[in-house]
Amino acid sequence: MDNKYILYINTDCPFCTKATELLDSNGENYSALNLKSRAKVLRELKTIYEWNTVPMIFYREGNNIEFVGGFTDLSKRLSDG
Repeated sequence: MDNKYILYINTDCPFCTKATELLDSNGENYSALNLKSRAKVLRELKTIYEWNTVPMIFYREGNNIEFVGGFTDLSKRLSDG
């Protein structure tokens, strides 16, 4: 089964932990990629998506991938259905 959500995280980030816990509690499929040791990749993603914090959360449906945002955006998306 494909992962619905893709998270770019840093293991030291409390909001990254909250995001994975929220997805777990909602029974959502996801993959979390730790970029703590890949600073260059993280910098590039932040530049491309004009987003300065982690987690960076994406939603995948088929071949379409949508940038969701961070923990607050994910929380809102899940509560809105």
